[in-house]
Amino acid sequence: MKIAVIIPAAGKSTRYGKKDKLAEDLGGRPLLMRTVEFFTKREEITQIIVVGPPHDFDAFKERFGGALSFHGVIIVEGGKERWESVRNALEVVQDDIDRIAVHDAARPALSNDLFDQLDRKSTRLNSSHVVISYAVFCLIKKKTKRSEEHRAELQLYFLSLSLLHTPPH
Repeated sequence: MKIAVIIPAAGKSTRYGKKDKLAEDLGGRPLLMRTVEFFTKREEITQIIVVGPPHDFDAFKERFGGALSFHGVIIVEGGKERWESVRNALEVVQDDIDRIAVHDAARPALSNDLFDQLDRKSTRLNSSHVVISYAVFCLIKKKTKRSEEHRAELQLYFLSLSLLHTPPH
């Protein structure tokens, strides 16, 4: 089985602030490289495509191009929206690829077990649309203001929710 991985890295990271989230140091290397490096160690991954931001594509290539090309990564320019970025990457996927995985650049916390689980489910279901989720077992407290003098806490128990590791858009 041959898998191509598309890593959208074209967002503006506005919620993160003025810093470049993908360039943040994570154990001596930029966060983006930590994400990419996971996939370079997988035998079935035969193509990695990183999609850079259209608003700053030249600077992105200057900042990450050397390290990405060292790993054989193809860099393509992203679109205005995430779906356009993925579409741009799909245009350069090799013809002999069996499956395509799309993984967000700012999510370096992958494990072989998680990826194997995704691969098994994709194969078992013979589906190109598989998402890994986790059951949520937590207590969420929301502070509410009932009056000027009195605050109450509303405790919400969510035992039937799932957590998806995906960007909100």
